[in-house]
Parts: sequence; structure tokens; C-alpha cells
Amino acid sequence: MMSFTQTNDAWTNKGSPVTQPNGNDKYVIPSSEGGFRGSGDVLNNVPIITEGGTNKIVTEFPSK
Repeated sequence: MMSFTQTNDAWTNKGSPVTQPNGNDKYVIPSSEGGFRGSGDVLNNVPIITEGGTNKIVTEFPSK
């Protein structure tokens, strides 16, 4: 789980979303603040899913 500050910082660097089949928008934002997986892999992206056409976050998480 990411902190509010990490999510907010990532959101300020968002580009254009990709609309998913369910109508939600997906932003994949590069971030050096993503963290690490238990295996030691660096997680350097932050996918943020929002309700389509809004800034209402459905979920966010660090990813590779």
C-alpha cells in the first residue's frame, strides 16, 4: 500500500489514461517511490485506476 503523499505525487505526473473495458480509466505513472517487492524487485510504476472521466480513485498500487 502506498501513502497518500506517494499517490498524490504520482497523480501530479499522470499522462493520458487508457480506458478499460469496464469504463474505468487506468494511468500508469513512472515513479522512483514505488518501493520493493518481497523478492527484492524494484517497483517503479504506480498504476492508478479511476472511475471513468473522473478523478475518483478506485485503486492504486506499486508495480514493476
